[in-house]
Amino acid sequence: MVRRASAACVILLAVLAAPLGAQTTTPTEDSLKVAHQTVMSAITSGNPAMLVPMLDRSGVGFFRDSQAIVTFGAGYGPQEAIPSVLTDLAQFSVAEYDAVYRVVGATGVVCMAAQMQPKKGQKARYVRSTWVYASLDGTWRLLSWHTSDAPLKK
Repeated sequence: MVRRASAACVILLAVLAAPLGAQTTTPTEDSLKVAHQTVMSAITSGNPAMLVPMLDRSGVGFFRDSQAIVTFGAGYGPQEAIPSVLTDLAQFSVAEYDAVYRVVGATGVVCMAAQMQPKKGQKARYVRSTWVYASLDGTWRLLSWHTSDAPLKK
């Protein structure tokens, strides 16, 4: 599983590795891991004030069970989107069980597998997700994300 995750990250990075502007510091996998853990902490604690500054205003991704791509714009940005998303996610605790962090230039990718354990009533869900970050002036911002159900872990 790790090899597949790594290969997916490398392919995605090859497409996204274009320069994103002047860097004041060199991004590292360790700094990406800290940024991603901050995002995950904000999600699991239901803290929009912590999460909103981590999202890039030009972000694109998928929320909930949407089939349409969410794009932030002038009238709809992280401030408007995040509170309702965190309300939905607050029904679960998230336990990461596999993650790969990769950095190429100013682009970082996290390929993660996790178990979402409901706080009441539902069955556990196993999910896999890809998180794309851009390092802008030495600060990681979440640029794109996607999560889908994974086959049950055996």
